[in-house]
Amino acid sequence: MLLMLMVILVWGGFFYFHHKTDEIKGKEELQENRFMDLLAMAGEYRARTGDKGPEEAGIPGGDPVELISEALEILSLKQNLLQLSVSSSGVTLQLKDLYGDQMMNLLDRITRAGLDTDSLELRAVNTESGRLLDLSLIVVKRE
Repeated sequence: MLLMLMVILVWGGFFYFHHKTDEIKGKEELQENRFMDLLAMAGEYRARTGDKGPEEAGIPGGDPVELISEALEILSLKQNLLQLSVSSSGVTLQLKDLYGDQMMNLLDRITRAGLDTDSLELRAVNTESGRLLDLSLIVVKRE
């Protein structure tokens, strides 16, 4: 009887740990896929921006707030704007509920305008529309 109880415990333990291993592998694959998507997005951003300055890109220099406002207007992102302010560290810009391509287009336009991002915070947010991005960044004029 004791031997049968031991066999049942070992058998149950095996299936429990086997199930946990499969669960961990699934989470690991999901994280790997997300990381690969992020790397692809970063590579696409680098490919879009290149090392062109504002003169080479054909976009005249100007006030950073005006350039950012113009980019937001052209890309129809004014409704997503939470904050646009000037501080000693640069222009602070906060946007909510962006799709990935909207974010990439905004960053591309900012870079082509002769501006650089000094600091950037990106958060993925679950909404009724799906998974969207909240973006906070500090933009400075390229030296």
